Amino acid sequence: DQREVVRLRFILDKSVAETAILMERSEDAVKNLQRRALAALQRALGGEHYLKGGGAS
Repeated sequence: DQREVVRLRFILDKSVAETAILMERSEDAVKNLQRRALAALQRALGGEHYLKGGGAS
């Protein structure tokens, strides 16, 4: 479910409302899944640098 939220929200650029409809979930559930997915990605990437807009110097 986290992977699907990331795909819909960030790859397909769907809104929270659109994602909720497509996943048959509440908007709050989508927001929670998104928060957990981004936290997991942050851990996997070794910190917050990649998800906070930090670019190459």
